[in-house]
Amino acid sequence: MNLGHTPYLEHANQEISWCPMDTLKLFVENMSRKEKKFLLMEYGWIDSKFTYKFNSHGFRCQEFSSEPSVVFLGCSMTMGIGLPIEKVWATIVADRLGLACYNLAIAGSSNDTAFRLAYYWLEKLKPKIVIYN
Repeated sequence: MNLGHTPYLEHANQEISWCPMDTLKLFVENMSRKEKKFLLMEYGWIDSKFTYKFNSHGFRCQEFSSEPSVVFLGCSMTMGIGLPIEKVWATIVADRLGLACYNLAIAGSSNDTAFRLAYYWLEKLKPKIVIYN
């Protein structure tokens, strides 16, 4: 049952190659446009393969536990659409802080979604820090 607290329920406990807003169709379209292909080549994305791994709650982060953590809320930039997990800013910040990274971001979401997720999850996760972008 999805009460809106599990954004990508269909991907829970899965590792997938493409994710909403980062699709094979969009990649092929971008490769057919000279200026887009140039950028993909310049940043090394043509031959770079990575996946989106989701925890059991449908978030792109590790499983939740009682360890000290930082929660991130936001949209596709915070979720890391188009990026391997080690290049996502939330992962980098959590690593620098020495805290578990609980990335509750949802691609294409807005303030009301971030609030709804925070309202539901913060009491359960009890993070040391909450960051919204």
